[in-house]
Amino acid sequence: MARENFQFGFAFTRQEDGSIVDYQEAQRFVQVKIEQRAQTWDNVTQARNSTARLLRIENCGDSFLQHVREAKQTQMNRFMCLESEEKWEVLGNYYSLDFRYLSLKVNKCH
Repeated sequence: MARENFQFGFAFTRQEDGSIVDYQEAQRFVQVKIEQRAQTWDNVTQARNSTARLLRIENCGDSFLQHVREAKQTQMNRFMCLESEEKWEVLGNYYSLDFRYLSLKVNKCH
């Protein structure tokens, strides 16, 4: 069963005081990559086929659904989210014939 209708956002904070760093500033130090990854079982080859598709991110702004008390207390308008037009899903688990998940990588820039 696929999981739908949930959102997530992320932000980077300063170690000194915990304040949120603007994403453009954070990009000087880190690179963020979010992919929709899928693995499906091929009955003909008896092997898993893997695919990956890069997802675009944008500032959450006021579009993030803030119905959870904790979300209302944060500065979600300064967080980053997947673009609203992006289609993605979480499905199954590693042992399922059809397995879909998100991969989030944060790499330190040189």
